[in-house]
Amino acid sequence: MDTATSLLPIEAPAASTEPQLEPWAAPAAGYKWYDPTTFKAGSYGKAQ
Repeated sequence: MDTATSLLPIEAPAASTEPQLEPWAAPAAGYKWYDPTTFKAGSYGKAQ
């Protein structure tokens, strides 16, 4: 297998910015667009 390529600091999801603001209401406190554990149940394929 190939070795994993390391990310540049700017490529780390937590260090990046959302490319465009969402057109609907502000997200709930603690929501991180890059972290599926912060998604609400039923959204983006997260289990109910």
